[in-house]
Formats: sequence, structure tokens, C-alpha cells
Amino acid sequence: MRPLVLLDIESSRDYFLSLFRDRGIEPRLGVRTGSLEMVRGLVGHGVGYGLLATKPANNMSYDGRALVTRPLATPVKTSRLVLASAAARFSEYPMHTRLRKFNTRDTYPEQKLDNDLCQAVVARGRTVFVRGQVGQDLDTAVNVGVGDAAAQAEQAMSNIKQLLTEAGAQFEHVCKVTIYLTDPRYREVVYRTVGRWLKGVYPVSTGIVVAGLARPEWLVEVDVIAVIPDES
Repeated sequence: MRPLVLLDIESSRDYFLSLFRDRGIEPRLGVRTGSLEMVRGLVGHGVGYGLLATKPANNMSYDGRALVTRPLATPVKTSRLVLASAAARFSEYPMHTRLRKFNTRDTYPEQKLDNDLCQAVVARGRTVFVRGQVGQDLDTAVNVGVGDAAAQAEQAMSNIKQLLTEAGAQFEHVCKVTIYLTDPRYREVVYRTVGRWLKGVYPVSTGIVVAGLARPEWLVEVDVIAVIPDES
């Protein structure tokens, strides 16, 4: 099996490919992500990866089992990491089977949308249910974006990212998203925001227009179901 390379920065592609090619190996490109949490999780949970090389890192180091964080004395450029599969049991991204994928710009050409979705997801693993999130800071409970549906959707998705990370999951694990709107006129701006956060994931999606949410200033609520894939 050719090594499957994980790149966290697009500009590092040529450098890391050369590391393999210098050894007579033509790698198969896989996931590219800017999420150090995702990289840390892949290594730390032992899903068949081994760290091959690093370029000058920021506050990340590798202790032989997982990527760890250390304090920064001075700011430096983002770390660039390469990992390669060492086991044939690696499940290539997308991590779940996503059937009949499509983009909403094709199914709703009259609307300004860009959502990567599918009609069904087959998943196996540990399920994470995320409570419906609104335009409210998770830690302070301060409302964000009052009167602005797009800003509230942005805060909701930021909350979801934080909760997934705390649960040991990531956006790539999301299988189902449900969007509640208090007015159908918010659909385009809210869906574009959600679509940007979930680009390339292809979950199933349900949109619902409701008479109101728990507080009158809340215009949108988003909940997701994610499944952390089994390792085997």
C-alpha cells in the first residue's frame, strides 16, 4: 500500500512529496486539513499513522505516541506535518459512506447556496449528539449577532466545532445536520454559512422553518449528529 499523506498546509505539499520521492516512493495524497486537533487525534488514537517528518513547528511536538502542545516563547509560522498510513485498515476520507452526494447550487439554482450534502450516510462508530446551537457564546451565554441571522449561524457553527473537539470528534465525522429558521428569508445566508463550515463533508441535512425559538432574538438554531469512526 502506498503511503497516504496528510498535509495541514497547502504550501507544504511539494516539500513533503519530495521526502517520499527521494526514497523512491510515490505517495497517494489523502486528507488535507488545517486542524491540528484532527492531526493530534489521528496519531493519538493509533489509527495506523506514524509521523514521518516535520517542518519548523509552532507549539506542537511529537512524543512517539501523540502530538503534544508546549508553550511558545515567540510566535512562529504554523507547523507543517506529514503523517503516512502504516496499516491497510485506514479508512480514507470521507470517513463514512455518503450516498448520492450533491451540492445545493445545482439542486436550487435559483438560490445562492453552496452546501455539500448527500441523501444518506452509512456510519459505524461512537455517536456524538450535539445540542442545538444558537447565536450565543458557549462560555458567557452572551448573545451574538442580534438581528443578524448569518452572524448567529456563524456563532452556532463555532460552538459546534468546539463541542465536537471536546467530545473527541471533528467536522469530518458529522453525518446529520438540522437547521431551524424562524423566517425562510434567512435560508440563503444561513445555509451559505453552514455550508462553508461543512465544505467537503457531505452530511444529510434537514431544514425546518419554525414559529420561534426559545428566545425571540434567536433567528437560527443548528444541531448535528457526528459518528467517530471505528478504528477497524
